[in-house]
Amino acid sequence: MTSTDLESKIQSMTGNSSGTMNSIYNNLLDMVTCDSECQNQKNIDDLRQKWENAKKTQKNAPQATLEAQKNYLIASEGIQGYHNTMFNYYSKVADELKDKSKTSNADFLKEMDNLISEYSLDEKNIEKLKDLLQVRLKQNKSYKQKLDESNKIVQTNDRKVVYENWAKKGLTTTAKILYIIYAVIYIVFVVFTVRNPDFDFKNYKSYISIIIFLIIPFIIKYIALLIKYIYNNVNFYLDNKAPKNVFKNL
Repeated sequence: MTSTDLESKIQSMTGNSSGTMNSIYNNLLDMVTCDSECQNQKNIDDLRQKWENAKKTQKNAPQATLEAQKNYLIASEGIQGYHNTMFNYYSKVADELKDKSKTSNADFLKEMDNLISEYSLDEKNIEKLKDLLQVRLKQNKSYKQKLDESNKIVQTNDRKVVYENWAKKGLTTTAKILYIIYAVIYIVFVVFTVRNPDFDFKNYKSYISIIIFLIIPFIIKYIALLIKYIYNNVNFYLDNKAPKNVFKNL
């Protein structure tokens, strides 16, 4: 019995071809000899192979499409028609690419113009900031000088206050000493005046010198201020209102 007769007999008995039976046999054998982990790994390998085949098909699809298009155009329009069609197609593609390139270049140039404008504006702003910085530095220098001068004035005034306080203390001490000396002199004066045989206790005129001598320390300050006031007014009158000799400075 030949293999063909055997295959025909198996097919008549099972309703399947020998190839199908071999496949069923192999599947049954795999189920017996390959556990669940093995089956899972085989499934993963089969899926990976299908993925690789799909990638190859996708990679070769454009070339297959072009080849089919070429065969169709040559068959329907002839070799010259094919060339004309492809020339028109690639001319259209070139025009589209050219338009896109022009648009892209225009956008690029516009963006460059904007950047240049912004850069120019930034440069102007930087120059303005530099000028403003110089102005602020000069102002700061001027303020520092004024502050230093103010500090010097304050220090000078502080020293003046110290000296004035020291002088006032000295004057106060001197004044006390002078008042004591004056009191001693006044007491001596009163004693000698009263003991004078010519002193008349009943005559009030005899007490005039004693009273004047007593009030002199209390009114001498006001007498000095009055003299200073008169002196200043006389000088002011002479400097501003009195007739002047115009030939004096010639």
